[in-house]
Amino acid sequence: MDIDLDVILQKLDSEKQKRAELKLYLNNTEKEIEKLELQLQAVLTSLDVEEMQKGVYWFGWRDKTRKAFDQALFGSEHPDLLEKYKVEKTSKVFEFKIGG
Repeated sequence: MDIDLDVILQKLDSEKQKRAELKLYLNNTEKEIEKLELQLQAVLTSLDVEEMQKGVYWFGWRDKTRKAFDQALFGSEHPDLLEKYKVEKTSKVFEFKIGG
């Protein structure tokens, strides 16, 4: 088996750098989206309306309901059961670092 470890390491380093750049770009894009959404929310607030349609765009607030397990409440009422069903999980994680 002919393996060139230097080539693998250089490629991995290059791909991780690309990923870091993409993550930065995505993070900046998310911040810009959040800023623009806040501006739309300010428009709705200033007009004292919950929703608005402009051309093909609709924006506004709507109620969204979901169910969630309240671990704190369950733990306060049934601490023994909460402790009984807690599990600790261990997994192997591959790491690659530059510069040791």
